[in-house]
Amino acid sequence: MKNWQEAIKHASKTCYKSKNITLFIIKNEYLSFSWCTEDLNKLLNTMYLPHLYSEADTEEMIYMMQTDLVRKNLPTTKDSMWSEFVAYLKQKMHIVLLLNPSFTAVKTCLVQYPSVAKLCT
Repeated sequence: MKNWQEAIKHASKTCYKSKNITLFIIKNEYLSFSWCTEDLNKLLNTMYLPHLYSEADTEEMIYMMQTDLVRKNLPTTKDSMWSEFVAYLKQKMHIVLLLNPSFTAVKTCLVQYPSVAKLCT
């Protein structure tokens, strides 16, 4: 589980730091783990996983984002930082699903989380 979470965390930080569009690729093998399916559903719906960042990560992100927040006349609080961070990820981070429709876990995921199919193009 840690590898999945570390990969998402790294991709989201890199996306913000680089100010570029970032692709995060998920293969159907990950969907055999229920925690990954739940995280995927949350990411597609909100682009936010509350359990992903530790306190140290949060402080690092606030430090990294302070200039942007001040430039936009936003307060440099945790709430405004997360709102800005999530809004940025919604615009610049794209999740690519490489799924085989005959894979049983994919079918299960789509039944349990219909928004996964709805939010995909």
